Amino acid sequence: MDGSGKSNMKFQPQTRFLLIRTDKIGDLLLTTPAIQVLKKRYPNSFIAFLCSSYAAALLENNPWIDLIIKTDDKDSNFFETVRKVKKLKFDVAIHFYIEWKSIWITRFANIPLRIGPKSKPASVFLNFPIAQKRSRVEKHEAEYNLDLVKICDAFDSIPPSTPQIFLQETESTKGKENLAKILKNQNKKPIFIHPGSKGSAQNWPLNSFLELAKCIEAQGLNVIVTGGEEEEEFLKTVERCNLPHLHRCPSNLTLREFAALIHEGELMISNSTGPLHMAAALGIPTLSFYPHLPITTSAKRWGPYPPSSKHIILKPKQENDPLFIISVQEAFETTKEILSRIIH
Repeated sequence: MDGSGKSNMKFQPQTRFLLIRTDKIGDLLLTTPAIQVLKKRYPNSFIAFLCSSYAAALLENNPWIDLIIKTDDKDSNFFETVRKVKKLKFDVAIHFYIEWKSIWITRFANIPLRIGPKSKPASVFLNFPIAQKRSRVEKHEAEYNLDLVKICDAFDSIPPSTPQIFLQETESTKGKENLAKILKNQNKKPIFIHPGSKGSAQNWPLNSFLELAKCIEAQGLNVIVTGGEEEEEFLKTVERCNLPHLHRCPSNLTLREFAALIHEGELMISNSTGPLHMAAALGIPTLSFYPHLPITTSAKRWGPYPPSSKHIILKPKQENDPLFIISVQEAFETTKEILSRIIH
């Protein structure tokens, strides 16, 4: 059966859906508009989400999700996860991304209807594959995800939201406290700079980010540079600069503590990476760097969603130019323009 030739399907009000996206945090966040649309179409349905343990934190407190299942839970092996999923008696599985482990989970759990993009060899185990051709980049990744729930008679009459992270009041309070510790109680909202990425796309250089941070700091503005284990040496370099308004983010924050901290920011500056999408999901303006090529890593598919004047993207002027061709001065002038709009 090929879903590309089928009309939309309508389900019973109490249908049990299992949604699946097991890769990175940005990818996961770009499924949240589709989750909302599905829940609004079927408010009495049961919606569970299967995802990685690391990214799962971003779905906590999401009002559209009834249960989070971790595909790599340290307390459950593959077969225990299959048993858990099977016991929950799902009617429909929607794979937003195709990879073997989750495909086997839904297949062995005998979920009757398994929907997903017809894009990889593992798609053969879907019984309702949808031809999407995501590599052509005809639309944004979030819109490809929305197309998969549209098959379930959702979306047309319900406008999707932006990606969202739902913080509790106690988490927001903790975010303010952590910010006060970093800034030593200075009462100014910071600019966050996250220069790292997982290597899935071309990056603006680390040294350019450092020079940009110094330019912003020289204006008397607080800058907090963030990063993971891979950027630890870079973060130590930031510390050695010993500038009064240039700070590094603590490395011991949980993902939700990091989200609460970002929520207190004025602006996020980043490559194409998870924290960029976290900032956008928290309503924080962003400045990001994207190449034109390859098109599969372009802003058209992976930029902050939905595109808006709140999210500024810098690209090389020529299609074949690398990202490092974008000067620190251009990035600094763009930052000043964004901040002038925010402040005024």
